[in-house]
Amino acid sequence: MKQIVKRLGTMCLTIFLVSLLAFVVFQIIPGDAALTKLGQDATEEQIKQLREEYGLNAPVLTRYFRWLLGAVRGDFGKSFAYDMSVQDLVGAKLRVTWWLAMSSFGFIILFSLPIGVLLARTSKTPLGAIGHVLVQTLMAVPSFLVGVLTILFFGLLLKWFVPYQFVNPEEDFGGFLRCLIPGAFALAIPKIAMVVRFLRTSILEEEKKDYVRTAYAKGCSGRRVFYRHILKNAILPAITVVGMTVAEIMAGSIVIEQVFNYPGLGRLLVSSINHRDFPTVQFIILYIACMVIVINTLVDVLYQLIDPRICLEE
Repeated sequence: MKQIVKRLGTMCLTIFLVSLLAFVVFQIIPGDAALTKLGQDATEEQIKQLREEYGLNAPVLTRYFRWLLGAVRGDFGKSFAYDMSVQDLVGAKLRVTWWLAMSSFGFIILFSLPIGVLLARTSKTPLGAIGHVLVQTLMAVPSFLVGVLTILFFGLLLKWFVPYQFVNPEEDFGGFLRCLIPGAFALAIPKIAMVVRFLRTSILEEEKKDYVRTAYAKGCSGRRVFYRHILKNAILPAITVVGMTVAEIMAGSIVIEQVFNYPGLGRLLVSSINHRDFPTVQFIILYIACMVIVINTLVDVLYQLIDPRICLEE
């Protein structure tokens, strides 16, 4: 119970500091939300009236704590740019980002573990060497380039999907999922390469340790030693990488959403920053902070479940 309370306190403090820092930073950035909304031809009186309506004339800390109290009650304010509640605006975008992230996560889990094991088991063969070079290359390729190549080869040349097409999930949920697959695949490729590299390296390091030689000396089969001992210990560093990857893709894949024309959270964040839509930006940053903290906590718990020797109190 003490550990749970400690973690909850740390989470709340971190979220508070992130939201405060983000709010203050966006007040320093040049630009005026009222002027951005009304345009350059707006009169001083119109700008003053709109700033008063938005509450922008109050001191920064007063506006922050006013927003914070509303957020505690579940009211994140009204979007300056879209004239609707932030919850309603973000809700539709968040659904796209979540399904994109879940699809990408499925690709990561499906391919990274078997490929990592295969490259580790064949590390001294030509197949392992070629695979290692390929993994290093894919790690260095930026996601937007993977997205562009996916559109070029699978969309324009092979005609497996229609580039830049987006299907509303309320109209055709199956079509919605199908249109997300190319983006999810492009998003997953560099992440798969990263997880495979860490898993391969970790397996090779574990194979050199004394307990492995002891297990072989006791007459255990190679298959049993690998899957019951080596892989169980080697998978821990890979879990950390997977946790960081999930937090990243859950937070919103800005580049992939731009490349594939997905109306997700990443595109909304860019648009809101350009329009000085502070309530929307603040909500998205709070969401990202929560996702990172929660997923990192789950990774810690998963660590202990896999290896009870790890103490979370430390």
